[in-house]
Amino acid sequence: MKKSLPKFISLSLAIVLCTPSFNIKKSTKTATKPAFDHRMHQVSISPWTTVSWSTVSSNYGNCLFPVPELTETIIEKAVILRFAKWESTESFFALPLALDDEAMLSMVFTAGVAELYYFSEEPIAPPSIQFSYVLVEAGEDWVGDSQKFKESFYQEMGRAGVDVKDYEGVVEYLSIGEEYVVGR
Repeated sequence: MKKSLPKFISLSLAIVLCTPSFNIKKSTKTATKPAFDHRMHQVSISPWTTVSWSTVSSNYGNCLFPVPELTETIIEKAVILRFAKWESTESFFALPLALDDEAMLSMVFTAGVAELYYFSEEPIAPPSIQFSYVLVEAGEDWVGDSQKFKESFYQEMGRAGVDVKDYEGVVEYLSIGEEYVVGR
């Protein structure tokens, strides 16, 4: 019988809080492609941050990062694209990611906290990764509810031929330069 991944991972597990704490910087840059309208969207990006896992068992580990700017309202209303990269290469991938048929790497947000975790049916070594995320909120000119905003954003990305799982494509299309990553 195949085990299923837990639907809710309790934050009451013994966890080592990871550092550093970081702030998100808002982009005010004008898009280079006319299809993306920064008046309708507010774009932020987190810095690439190395993950130091708290290994709870040989099958599960997690890491918490403080993100005080992410409120429940932002989490509910914004589009959050999650990405990671292997520390040994510049290979980017979207989260969640199935590492194989029996292992998963994912990232979830609660107010003020980003949690990365891995889970495997068989014992594995914790993956050596860094993570980042792109936060897209409704801009000041947006009129409508958050669900329509999210649908509109994904439709716009699709019309522009941008795969939201492609980190480099997303960053290029949204015109997010290194100057918008905190600490650079």
